[in-house]
Amino acid sequence: MNSSIWFDFFKLVGAFALAWVVFVYASDFIHPNIGGDIKKSADAMRLSVEDEVKLGEMIMEMYLSDKRLVQNPTLDSALSDVVERLNEGLLESEYRFTYYVVASDEVNAMTFPGANIVVNSGLIEFSESPEELAAVMAHELGHAQLRHVVDRFTAQIGVSVLLSILTGGDASLVHEIISMLVSSAFSRSQEAEADLFGMELLEKVHIDPKSMGVFFERLNAEELSYDQRLELIMSHPHNNARIEVNEAYRVKDDFSSQPLPIDWKRVKSSLN
Repeated sequence: MNSSIWFDFFKLVGAFALAWVVFVYASDFIHPNIGGDIKKSADAMRLSVEDEVKLGEMIMEMYLSDKRLVQNPTLDSALSDVVERLNEGLLESEYRFTYYVVASDEVNAMTFPGANIVVNSGLIEFSESPEELAAVMAHELGHAQLRHVVDRFTAQIGVSVLLSILTGGDASLVHEIISMLVSSAFSRSQEAEADLFGMELLEKVHIDPKSMGVFFERLNAEELSYDQRLELIMSHPHNNARIEVNEAYRVKDDFSSQPLPIDWKRVKSSLN
């Protein structure tokens, strides 16, 4: 009698397990948000680069609609020099990167879908050399190249919704994506991966990777009220941890630094 009860019990457990497997995989045809984190992660891998680029075009059109782009011959020439140098290390990229400088005092740069990199004018003013700007941009390129942006917004929204935006052009959903991209953060592991990508890219194009650490050190000096005890619960690794990783990074023996031929003081003056 007891054997029969246990046999029925295991049959029931097996039936539930099979039903769950079918539920997760069949959910792709039912609703994009069914299936939990595993399903969301799979969705992130299914959005093609081509679709991401199209989505990026829609997002940038709306995002830049109320922004003032900063453009002048001096700045444009300097940015072109930085981009040209970084591109030397991105020969195998599936993306065609696009850069924008927007008027904002915030010391920040952001990566949007479709390899669109937005640099705030405040970041340029804060940077003390073109190499520091190149270091931040190399980090942002890492987020794009490693598809962190895709992983982040697809996991929260779902690939089916994103594809519906491409076909229907729902402005409210595009606005929702922009709000999420601006307000949410990359994970600690993604930030660390982008840092490493950035340092390796800088080394490839003969820019000293230590420029990244120098930037973080000065950023720390401007944020004296920051509580280091919060590091373990932050989504971003604290700057001190990133500085330590940067200090530990070792370039190859044959590495040679080639400073960017840019009059940085003149570039910063052109922003005023």
